[in-house]
Amino acid sequence: MALQQVLQQWFSTSPGSELLHLEQECIARLQGNLFGHYLVGAGYGALISPSRVRTAVLLGEGERRPGVLQVRGALTQMPLQSDAVDVVVLAHALDFTVDPHQVLREVERILIAEGRLILLGFNPYSLWGVRRLLRIPRRVLPWSGAFISQRRVVDWLRLLGFEIERVERLMYRPPLRTSGGMRGIGFIEAMGARWWPPLAAVYVIQAVKRVSTLTLIQPPWKLNRVIKPSLVEPSARNRVEREAKGEERGAMNDE
Repeated sequence: MALQQVLQQWFSTSPGSELLHLEQECIARLQGNLFGHYLVGAGYGALISPSRVRTAVLLGEGERRPGVLQVRGALTQMPLQSDAVDVVVLAHALDFTVDPHQVLREVERILIAEGRLILLGFNPYSLWGVRRLLRIPRRVLPWSGAFISQRRVVDWLRLLGFEIERVERLMYRPPLRTSGGMRGIGFIEAMGARWWPPLAAVYVIQAVKRVSTLTLIQPPWKLNRVIKPSLVEPSARNRVEREAKGEERGAMNDE
């Protein structure tokens, strides 16, 4: 079964369904403040929400949704024009790719100047990260993902010219297998957000693509127009050298 299908199944059962609910609420809130012509959703999870962006595009083989265009293509080589997209939602894509740097480079390429990126990733320094380190089969998703740290992702984004606008954190409950158990400890969410925010299971980064154009400013005047050669007095060294040459010429004439 394809990776995307397996992850979709996981997001439909506990604890994935509870996490997906929190992620959808967060993405809807962030997208509500963004606008433009094109929004691209890439990665895993149905995270494209209605927003002020006119056209929504889903990149991949996810479930078809009404009003959303679907384009098939690899995240490392997106079939989209450069400098054409206003908003990109990248949901857990870096956790399940062999080349996360290339994915971010593609995002930077397709975004317009001042375009926004909303990125979601699993936090390795959380209860979910601890669950990943336990003795479980390597192929079990999502625990087989890379779980790249927030600090590393922020460093990569800054190297690509992005500026971090905000960071949010989601899911402080441990990954229980039953929905009833997850709902029963829902009170932990408020406690975790207040007392141990770095230990959340998922981080959400909103970044903006900054483009700086360097323009060489020509001076409004030239040096030779201000200082005329006839007005420049010779330096002391020049006078000494000139006098020495004069003495040598006089000596040669006497001979």
